[in-house]
Amino acid sequence: MQTFNESHKRVPSSEFLKDYPDLYYILDDLDDLDYEVNEIIDCLDEANLEEDVYTIANIFESYSVFLNIFSSFYELSTAMQLLRNVLLNTNLENLDGKSRMFVSKFIVAILEDLQKWKDHVFIVQDAVDVFYINASALNSCIQLESYIKSNT
Repeated sequence: MQTFNESHKRVPSSEFLKDYPDLYYILDDLDDLDYEVNEIIDCLDEANLEEDVYTIANIFESYSVFLNIFSSFYELSTAMQLLRNVLLNTNLENLDGKSRMFVSKFIVAILEDLQKWKDHVFIVQDAVDVFYINASALNSCIQLESYIKSNT
């Protein structure tokens, strides 16, 4: 891990975004989701997980499409798509209350990470490293997918 950290070149937002002059058009789809993302973050819990699964899947799909625009985020885009598919193809009612609570909190954490990353990289453009999201969100998606599969 230390070797990776030493070899990893940090890329600030300003440098990364030089190659994307039409950024504001690219962000339109995600900006349209802000209300839904905030609603899920504020209200998702074990009681309404099944009810909100399609909204959550739509959010993950939108982030996946957005991330796929940038070749540097291909793996994360794929992870978002896989997580979306797991959520849509799993009967979440088979999870016990504790597991539904865990899944709900995990989804909220992933969405908070994605939203903060989007804001810092693309809106405020103050991110020191645009790739900080890769490891944490990718790991979270993989862990949540594994948890859901092993508990249903």
